[in-house]
Amino acid sequence: AAPRQELESIILHELTHLLLQPIQDCVTTNLGDGSQLGKEFSDSIESAVERLIILFVSFRYGKPVLPYPDQNLVGGGKV
Repeated sequence: AAPRQELESIILHELTHLLLQPIQDCVTTNLGDGSQLGKEFSDSIESAVERLIILFVSFRYGKPVLPYPDQNLVGGGKV
């Protein structure tokens, strides 16, 4: 079973995507999801979500949280 902190991170990650979905929809509508600019924007959103989650979970647990080795972070796990 995954540690509680990891489960919380996953849930927060998906909830953050829901909050940002209107922005993603606007970009997809105006740039297309297959365009290079659309892909770069999607990658940027994913990176921002990961950074926010690391920040939120770090504050919750009172210590810095590093990405899990198996997380598929944009940029090869660099945050």
